[in-house]
Amino acid sequence: MGKRVVIIGAGAAGCTAAAYARKYDRKAEITIIDKEPYIGYSRCGLPFVLEGIIDDFQDLIVYTPQFLKMNKIEYKVNTEVLKIDLNSKTISIAPSEGGNEEVLGFDALILATGARSFKPPIEGIDKENVFQTRTIDDWHKIKEFVKKRKKSQGVIIGGGLVGLEAASALSNKDIKVTVVEMLSQILPQMLDPDMAKEVETHLKKEEISLLINKKVEAINGEKQVESVSVNGEEITTDFAILAVGVKPNVEITKSFAKIGEGIRVDEKMNILKSKDNDMPIPNMYACGDCAEVKHQITGEWVTPFLGSSAVRQGKIAGINAIGGSKTFPGVLISTVTKIFDLEIGAVGLTETMAKKAGINPVKQKIVGETRAHYYPGGTKTKVKLLADQKNSKIIGAQIVGGEGVAQTINTIATALQKNATASDLENIDTCYSPPLSDYIPPWSNASELIIKRLRRSK
Repeated sequence: MGKRVVIIGAGAAGCTAAAYARKYDRKAEITIIDKEPYIGYSRCGLPFVLEGIIDDFQDLIVYTPQFLKMNKIEYKVNTEVLKIDLNSKTISIAPSEGGNEEVLGFDALILATGARSFKPPIEGIDKENVFQTRTIDDWHKIKEFVKKRKKSQGVIIGGGLVGLEAASALSNKDIKVTVVEMLSQILPQMLDPDMAKEVETHLKKEEISLLINKKVEAINGEKQVESVSVNGEEITTDFAILAVGVKPNVEITKSFAKIGEGIRVDEKMNILKSKDNDMPIPNMYACGDCAEVKHQITGEWVTPFLGSSAVRQGKIAGINAIGGSKTFPGVLISTVTKIFDLEIGAVGLTETMAKKAGINPVKQKIVGETRAHYYPGGTKTKVKLLADQKNSKIIGAQIVGGEGVAQTINTIATALQKNATASDLENIDTCYSPPLSDYIPPWSNASELIIKRLRRSK
């Protein structure tokens, strides 16, 4: 009889944990529990199904029932976890719609409980045609509504990644969109205000109405949404979409785990005890959106809420749950998206984050070309690079526009993870071909200018 591994949560982290546990142990008994009806789908792809770029929500399922069966991974969907008993090493579960309770034993338990949409305290938030943006069912409801009301207009509450991706998807379906962001800029967790302005300008060109530094006070209508009140002004709308962030699902662990925003884990993804000097709980792991990990630059606790981070954490948790000893280095929160034809990426710290962490940043913005200037089809790329004035180490980058932003962010993420200085980044031996890249990439030129700034400051 193999080791019994139970995984609560079938998202990116949970399914990756199951896959790697099986990869490293062919005899382990692996069971996944999830309250949703779907196993292992990509939440990041949901806006693109709404837009019609991806045909169907079923296309987003990465870990199919066939895959799980082939790998002898048991799974239970539409199932709630009622209790975790550390002493007996059991969990109590029951069908979400009601039914008999069942007890499962485990040798190792992985919590990949994810997060849920945050519902702000807005009057009228529970009216019909107010949609959330977390699950397949949430986005399916939006898609079906839009299909029936093609000439509708909508308000998106929240100007973060999900809100802007939803705005792009709806606008491309000829729906009038207004985005309301209560902070003083869009993408506040990703960009500094100056770089966010570049995105705002592009959105306005695409006829997206932006209400920045404004608050939705009420959602109006008898049963269905008819308008929203924003700072005393009433905006007519047929529907509203909530995209104001998520909250980690940590409630079931509060009696034994160390909780910040999420469940705090060590470098092996072991859950830390709520007492006993944060010692790890043996054979108890957390990964994905429910987990809180260390930022590689600041050492602070953070919850990245990124699919890429969830997959990496799930891999570590799955391997260690069956007896491995892999470590997770922490996160840099490498992020990329595409809004209309604009690519946006960021890694490490923003200028605002650096100052908050007590780091004095040296910054440099530069505009570069994505291809040789004489080769047709190239686009402009705006790069903002940040270094620590104390030791010239690169601490962050933001990119707006152009093409190939994801690979540029990956390059700079590698530099950050290796504690590269501005000089190290400037001297990377990069490739060149007229249809693919310029002689010297803009981030290399930005590094050179940061070095000059650092010299002048001494």
